[in-house]
Amino acid sequence: MSQKILHIGAMLLCVGALSLCTKVDYNNPVDSKGTAWISDSAAAVNGNGVAAYYDPSSTWYRNHKSEILKQSTPVITFSGAVTSKGSDTVIVAQNDPNRVLSSLKVTASDPTYGDLTDSLTFVGDFYTSVCSTYVRTYTVTNPAGDSVHKPLYIVVDCSSPVLTLNGNNPMTVALGTSYAEPGATATDALDGTITSKIITTPKTINTSLVGSDTVTYTVTDRAGNKSTAQRVVNVFKAAVVDTTPPVITLVGATPMNLSVGGVYSEPGATATDNHDGNVTGNIKITGSVNTASAGTYLILYSVSDSAGNTASKTRIVNVTGNVVPPDSLPVITLSPPNPDTILVGSTYQDPGGTVADKKDGNIPFSSVTITGVTGKPVTVVTTLPGVTYTLVYNVKDKAGNAANPVTRTVVIVGVAIPDTTKPIITLGGHSADTVLMGATFTDTSATAIDDIDGNITAKIKAILTNSSGTVEALTTFTSTAGSYKITYTVSDAAGNTATAIRSILVQDTTGLGANLKAKYGVPLATALPSLQSTTYKTITAEGIGAPSIATIRDFNFAWRNVSPPTVDNFALDLTVNPYYLDLKSKITQTFSQASPGFILTGSGVAGLDGSYYIAASTTQCVWVKTDGSFAIIFKP
Repeated sequence: MSQKILHIGAMLLCVGALSLCTKVDYNNPVDSKGTAWISDSAAAVNGNGVAAYYDPSSTWYRNHKSEILKQSTPVITFSGAVTSKGSDTVIVAQNDPNRVLSSLKVTASDPTYGDLTDSLTFVGDFYTSVCSTYVRTYTVTNPAGDSVHKPLYIVVDCSSPVLTLNGNNPMTVALGTSYAEPGATATDALDGTITSKIITTPKTINTSLVGSDTVTYTVTDRAGNKSTAQRVVNVFKAAVVDTTPPVITLVGATPMNLSVGGVYSEPGATATDNHDGNVTGNIKITGSVNTASAGTYLILYSVSDSAGNTASKTRIVNVTGNVVPPDSLPVITLSPPNPDTILVGSTYQDPGGTVADKKDGNIPFSSVTITGVTGKPVTVVTTLPGVTYTLVYNVKDKAGNAANPVTRTVVIVGVAIPDTTKPIITLGGHSADTVLMGATFTDTSATAIDDIDGNITAKIKAILTNSSGTVEALTTFTSTAGSYKITYTVSDAAGNTATAIRSILVQDTTGLGANLKAKYGVPLATALPSLQSTTYKTITAEGIGAPSIATIRDFNFAWRNVSPPTVDNFALDLTVNPYYLDLKSKITQTFSQASPGFILTGSGVAGLDGSYYIAASTTQCVWVKTDGSFAIIFKP
């Protein structure tokens, strides 16, 4: 019996119970998806679009099934997610609430079985709260059992772009000139160069008025991470050209008249400038006067201001009369004994002497310099018998003539006296110190003197212990609040030991210190913005060690961030005399640069002097001590 089976334009002829099949080929490409019939790849078989079909129940099909089925491979395709990292990478914003890869389309197809997208599966999760790169692997298998795996890289992007300003910041522009925007560049770790996405506000500056403006640059990457930078633009009025030289005023007479043999003492001069003020310190003096020879001498005084304008003035010195004979040398006569013998253990007292000079008369012996043979000061120590010292005596008269040096020999004799006296330790600074937690502690000096050995400071040993008696390092102990002490110990050559103790309290600054700086946002990352004259009448203080503010009525402040930067007003009104305290000359300020602040000295207000960071606006001005210990807050 014969059997004919027709399937979509293809026919198989099968005969008998054994289902022996004859392969019948038709020039008719057939799609057999979803049927029991398995198709060859027609082009791969004979290149003419002929599809071959087989009865899956036949013995021949079962024997050749594996080679029939392995004729194609599925393909997985990603689209709509192309980034600078490639088409297999997508970028997801941090903390994306939907966790949806909205731009991604994943499809799968097979040359033989067509669209297999519905058969796609994947493994691999990702977490938008954690910045990392995750891998999700997609898999598809065709009906023949052939599987393909393809990874997709999911980047949770938390990094902001890097925004770099071109040109100067701050930038200065002359009044009335045009402003040329220098622009900026932006790069992102994932998006690459994104300079074209920068938004600049405003795009131009009004240069018709003197003052300070701010240009803001903002850029956002594909994931929504934003970076912002600001440029300060100062419009200034060009300075007046200084062409006026300083004025020199001579101190003393000109001409100056001296006698031969007299002494010329330089009287000096003063100089003032219309812009620089007192420039006396810049004066250069050239020329000399020889009072041993009659004649006319010129002393030249010259000075320059900061603009390079120079001035000069000459003093005339007339030396007249006859030459004075040379002065004779002074003569030193030592009082006996010489050599001098000193009993061991006693105190040495120099016997002294006299000094005679032909012109000056008797010169006090206290004018004599006593040294060792090397020219250095010497101390006679009487602790050891048999030691010999050679003392050298020198002196000069008023004319500068030096005497011939004379010497005295001092010999220590006798039997040594036992040394039972302890050295004396003297602590520099305070015997009880208070240090803020986290601050750097600098141990003030300690000295040690012994009645026999003299200065033995170098032998002092210092040990720091906490309240439990545990030894700690001097460089790190302030990290923990508590009570500490430094024990200083020193021993002389005879073994006599002395001790001294310095107490240290490390105060807890929890809630203060760096937190005070954070609270008030200092130090500022940029220069202090210009501030018109503002009066603050409400004054409060926070932290540890703040000065008393009871006598401060109000604070007046005005600052121009121009070129050159100018402090117009920085003054306190007090309830006590002096009622108006102008502090402009008492501050060293850095308002025109990042981390603006000032150092205040000589204010006269107890505890107010020191180093501060500053943040100021029309609604609040805050001084924060640079060590974070306290803050003074001024409000209108």
